[in-house]
Amino acid sequence: MNQRGNKNSHNQWSLYISKLKKCKKRQKEYCPICQKKILILHYNKHVEQCSRISELRAKMYNEDVVNMNRSDECAICLDSMECGQRIARLKCLCVYHKACIDLWLNKNIWCPNHPPL
Repeated sequence: MNQRGNKNSHNQWSLYISKLKKCKKRQKEYCPICQKKILILHYNKHVEQCSRISELRAKMYNEDVVNMNRSDECAICLDSMECGQRIARLKCLCVYHKACIDLWLNKNIWCPNHPPL
């Protein structure tokens, strides 16, 4: 992992530890990675899983921004790619809106255009 990734990871864990100390009296706390509100009882396990998923996503696709209107459409939402939108290019070179592929990858581990047999 590069130095930037290590610094990011260290910052996330520092934030995690500080939030954990602050949330002892509360029943729920926000995950520092996905921003979901989590019961304190499940907080540690959730943050650990969320960080693994985050690292996996970083390895699954490259993120970019559309710099000109494309005739391509996202195979998930079926909307066209418009200038300024955040996109993700998977290893298979398929391109989707970043938000769409993030939702897809929460439930699946393959490209929507290339499902496993």
